[in-house]
Amino acid sequence: MSESGLEFDYGASAELYFPASVGRRGGIDYRRFKTAALALDFAFTTLSGARFAASALEVDGVRYDAPTMQRLQAERPDV
Repeated sequence: MSESGLEFDYGASAELYFPASVGRRGGIDYRRFKTAALALDFAFTTLSGARFAASALEVDGVRYDAPTMQRLQAERPDV
């Protein structure tokens, strides 16, 4: 269990949902990742601030919003 009390498996498969664009009416993009760690890497290195803020990560049927993703990234064990 992490410092924030979340049980999280960084090695589990994950799905990331994020806005296709910002500032106009658009759809939702979706990507599937082999691990949650890879999904977090993608979110933090690829998504702009507004797109990241509206993103959601799903792991083992549980959805995590952007602030929770930030906590998970901060508490991520060294790999």
